[in-house]
Amino acid sequence: MNRTGRPVKTSKKERRLICRLYNKYPFMTARQIGNETGILLKAFIDLVKRVLRNFGLVGRIAAKKPLLNKKQIQKRNHWCKSYSALSVIDWKNVIFSDESRIERHSLRRRYIRRQMHQRYESKVTLKTVKYGGFSILVWGAIKGDGSRMLIRCPITLDSNSYQSVLDNGLTDLLDKERSPLP
Repeated sequence: MNRTGRPVKTSKKERRLICRLYNKYPFMTARQIGNETGILLKAFIDLVKRVLRNFGLVGRIAAKKPLLNKKQIQKRNHWCKSYSALSVIDWKNVIFSDESRIERHSLRRRYIRRQMHQRYESKVTLKTVKYGGFSILVWGAIKGDGSRMLIRCPITLDSNSYQSVLDNGLTDLLDKERSPLP
């Protein structure tokens, strides 16, 4: 049968193979998929990218999520369910606090091909683990009414110095609540 346009370089079987490789190894680049399937021997890299796009797989930066085990996930779910009945007024009296390490050299972002609405699915997220290097540790807190506090922690943080950070931070945060606004 005669038709207009350039002939297709890949068969349906090759296009399905490209998608199967993506499903098995979502962090593979288009070039790696093309080399693995042998398609790059007869076509350009753009063909592999086009096939992936036609299947709804667009290049995105992988979201980062902490690496959690099943016990940690269960604890988080339990916490959420136990506090889901609090009213807005109750939440205004809650203080959230946490420490965070800010690192000079962090893990670089990685690109991934994924479908829409898959950003936080386990198979397409980049797992992160905290590691050493030059860094500073800060403690922060935020209250339901919007008041907040950020304090730089000492280089070596033991239980006594952590309690000192908490005393200073929480005292300042609660003093802000008691002092009248100008």
